[in-house]
Order: sequence, then C-alpha cells, then structure tokens
Amino acid sequence: MRGKVLLAFQANDYSDRLFDIFRDMDLSTLLTNNEADFLLYILDNDPDIVFFDLELPDAHGLKTVKIVRRIRPKLPIIVLTQESDPELGGKVMQEGVAYLGNKLINQEAIRTTLNKLLN
Repeated sequence: MRGKVLLAFQANDYSDRLFDIFRDMDLSTLLTNNEADFLLYILDNDPDIVFFDLELPDAHGLKTVKIVRRIRPKLPIIVLTQESDPELGGKVMQEGVAYLGNKLINQEAIRTTLNKLLN
C-alpha cells in the first residue's frame, strides 16, 4: 500500500468515485460519516491524507478543519464541498488545506493532488 487515506464523507456516488481513485492508486482507505469518528480516526490511525466533506451532517465545517489543523498540523487535508461561497472557501484555504474542490469530483485533479502529497 502507498498510504492511508481517511475519508469523512456521506456514502454516495461521490464517495464511490473517490474509492475508485484510491483503489487504482493502491491506497488503504478508512471511511466515516460523522465528525466524532473522523477526529478519533485521525488520532488513532495516523492517516497520510484526509478527505473531509464540508457539509458532513453533524460536523461543523470550517471548525472541524481548524480542529484537525490543531491536532495534526502537517496532515494534508483535502476538502470537498457543494458550497460556492468564496468567503468560506477563502477561510478554508487559510487553514492550509492541500486542496479545496467541488463534490462534482474532478478525478484527474484529485489524482494529481494525491500524487504530489504522497511523493
């Protein structure tokens, strides 16, 4: 395996497309659909990269990104969202996320970002 990816996302077509990318890239994947498990998995499993759905039910969006940044300052965070608010996007990017993208996943952009982060 090339690395461990933690995915905090609702199980749906978007997550299925991400799983396809992870499988093709030989990445081990953990999936959670709630904020508490996401934060515990980061502490317990030491992932190489995390994907976070900014609209994950029960999560606190930007606040969750800030918490991750505090507990694992160098952990690459990839944030996916349906939100198109440039102010929120700017605040998320200020937290040092590796990639901020739309849930209508650009598979090539995700692959390119993963390759940069893992090499």
